[in-house]
Amino acid sequence: MAEFFIGGGGATCRGLLCWGALAGAVPLAVAQEPFRDVARPLIEAHCFGCHGETAKVGHARLDGAAIGREARRDGRLWQRAIAKVEAGAMPPRSRPPLTDAARAALAEALRATLAAREPDELLDPGVVTLRRLGRFEYDGSVRALFGGAWESGDLFPADPIAHGIDDLGDVMALPPMLFEKYDEASRAIVAERFANAAWRAALLAPALARGGVLDAAAARAIVAPWMERAFRRPVPADELERRVDLFRAQLAAGAPAVEALATTLRSLLVSPDFLFRPESGDPAREEAGVRPLTDFELATRLAYFIWSEPPDAELFEWARAGALREPAALVVQARRLLADPRARTLSDHFAAQWLGFGGIRDVTVDIRRYGRFFGLGLREAYYEQAARFFATIVAEDRSVLDLLDSDWTIADARLADFMGITRPAGSNLEKVALTDRRRGGVLGLGAILTVTSFPLRTSPVLRGKWILEVLLDQAPSPPPANVPALPKDDRQADALTQRQRLELHRADPGCAGCHATMDPLGFALENFDGIGAWRERHEPPAEGTPPAELPPIDACSPLPDGTSIDGPLGLRDWLRAHDVDFLRAFARRLFTFAVGRPVELLDDPEIDAIVAAARTDEARFSRFVEGIVTSRPFRYVRAPR
Repeated sequence: MAEFFIGGGGATCRGLLCWGALAGAVPLAVAQEPFRDVARPLIEAHCFGCHGETAKVGHARLDGAAIGREARRDGRLWQRAIAKVEAGAMPPRSRPPLTDAARAALAEALRATLAAREPDELLDPGVVTLRRLGRFEYDGSVRALFGGAWESGDLFPADPIAHGIDDLGDVMALPPMLFEKYDEASRAIVAERFANAAWRAALLAPALARGGVLDAAAARAIVAPWMERAFRRPVPADELERRVDLFRAQLAAGAPAVEALATTLRSLLVSPDFLFRPESGDPAREEAGVRPLTDFELATRLAYFIWSEPPDAELFEWARAGALREPAALVVQARRLLADPRARTLSDHFAAQWLGFGGIRDVTVDIRRYGRFFGLGLREAYYEQAARFFATIVAEDRSVLDLLDSDWTIADARLADFMGITRPAGSNLEKVALTDRRRGGVLGLGAILTVTSFPLRTSPVLRGKWILEVLLDQAPSPPPANVPALPKDDRQADALTQRQRLELHRADPGCAGCHATMDPLGFALENFDGIGAWRERHEPPAEGTPPAELPPIDACSPLPDGTSIDGPLGLRDWLRAHDVDFLRAFARRLFTFAVGRPVELLDDPEIDAIVAAARTDEARFSRFVEGIVTSRPFRYVRAPR
């Protein structure tokens, strides 16, 4: 299993890397020497024993780069190496140690290498593959166009997820079967709306103004604004006329005028211009193979980022006036969209995927072990608690560090009693002040604690992996093949605790590296059982075991660098000490969601600048959004080739 570790807090944006983000990147030719003269000799002396030609199975190879340019081809590997070096976890104690000066020199030389840029990278906004509307965006788009409460439900297959997000063009293909589903959906949507007399009367107003005659002229007046809204851009006259020709063809075939109009509107829902979000940029302003997005493309990116639906009338008019080209205008509109109740979709679409609490709706829980999960109706309550927690951060423009540690949470009387906190004043889910930090932040939410458990037991491994992967963007490598899994139930005849079983599991050298980091983070949450209830002792190994004989929970564990984490409060303190790592992880995932592609090495200076700016204002949510929408990758695209 490849080794990795978390970087030191506050060390992410510094030296040449931070300088590159704020003042222009170092030319790559200049960065060859630090890697060749400083980094490579230290790596050879201290790292090749485990990560060289004779690397043990699963260990990352570090011997493939002789110069900086070669190292940057596998930049993420070297970023993990930097983090491990700075944390004091590499080289291991079995290898010759690095002096503090050598450790700092190695990390700085690697940072200089990764911060450097080839000349053509300085203005490169990256490549965003043509994006199809996912289920969430499709539903939002239909509701914005037709009104009503359309939900596709299980009509469409689940969208593929990459990098924790379901709207990346790289994986959003349109197979024939899915197109058939879109056709089926279009028929249902239009039929339902045309069956609504009031809605139909409003739609036909242009015909009524012409004496009640629904002819080609009236159809043109009706369809024109619909096409603009559906395609999210102005529609040329010849393109509009082709839709009117479809209306005429339906009439000629004997269809009633209203049915012909319904067919014409239905055709919009199966058009590639509706199902996809094309972004070719403005060719008139192309420079060095890079184009700024058009105002309408910017409006569409912004609206789908914050609302997961098309631009509203005001955003569309700003685009029509050419008013979105300046970063300041994007900030104004982003703030308006964030203040709108529709920004709740950031919880249901972005946060539910990133944090994983959307999985609570499908998670399996053993009813015999955790009957209260069903008796109290915790499945939906947990989802809504987590969604409103994130939505509160957005609506109140709070610090995103509240996700790590907060003196408030969301609860109703039922959840408050279950969680052991003060009841809210009202009867509904609402913001509640906490006197006990154990329940603060997302690590105190029942949805997170449940989806990172197994049906019959907790899992320090799953919880530790979740912390690394989600909160710190340090995904561990997959486990080696043929490693036996731990029992699915912690009630076993051997009466071993989770800690004792994992200690035996870590005896396998292929498992020890990752588990040494994951397990202490997960064990810090062991006082929370498989559905998030607080406990002081382990589950009984068998029915009828007296509580006094159950072993107490031991939530304290050391990390490889010697730091000890004790319980949920110690974990929160440790995470706050690594707040820059978390803020970068958050910025990277939000950037991926907004731009539609994973963060690349060339984006790192941009990400660091966004984080640095947000930290000057308490890391408020809006500052991350503003930093992203004014960034070059959000506003520009590579010219089509």
